[in-house]
Amino acid sequence: MIFFSQHMPSHFKRVPLSGPNGQPGDKADSHIITHCIISCIISSMPRDASTCHVGVAFYAHRDFPTQWALVLADDPLFEGYVWCSNAAETTNGWRVSWTLRDWSPAAGSAFDPPVMLFAGVVHVAQISAPMGSLQAWIARRNFASEFDCFQVHASDDIPYGTDKYVTLALWRLREGRFINFRESDLKGLASRIGSCLLILQQHPPERNFFPVVPFESESGTIAFGRFMPSALP
Repeated sequence: MIFFSQHMPSHFKRVPLSGPNGQPGDKADSHIITHCIISCIISSMPRDASTCHVGVAFYAHRDFPTQWALVLADDPLFEGYVWCSNAAETTNGWRVSWTLRDWSPAAGSAFDPPVMLFAGVVHVAQISAPMGSLQAWIARRNFASEFDCFQVHASDDIPYGTDKYVTLALWRLREGRFINFRESDLKGLASRIGSCLLILQQHPPERNFFPVVPFESESGTIAFGRFMPSALP
């Protein structure tokens, strides 16, 4: 049995930042300072290859519906190697893809063609399982089956799309006792994840940083991951 933790990692901190005379500082500078603080905290933590962080990445475009993707990473800020998975509707029906990104969910596009703009990540849970094993577990159970893609099964269900694909993946992790949620149905879980997107939209990616919002958090708590390690802030 693999046990889960529904508590958010301690490195997600609400950091008050101010400029001269107590006035709010520059937004870009706040990203840099916040990232430095979080990086120092994370660097002092022991790394465990058997821990995987699960999140939901959002990709937006003004002319298209916002797309959801499931993301898995060893790093709580989703830096380093990241598995990205999404569902796309094709002429042959819905198809699921898995792509291993070499630095962050923003390294390349999770969609083809890459018309969607990366908006950030909602950190859902930290799970005591290796990233590769968890990816294989999800892929065997969440593959856009005919049953999954049936329009709506009940009043607590939602139509199939990228949001339902991701929500089903998280729900199956719950059924496998990897994660626990207070929501009792898919619709409630999807709605709560969607509300986190509103927080991300208040902190759009800037320069070399993208927002990471904890799923289990108080309002205002946010962290920042880096797009690329070598890029200047």
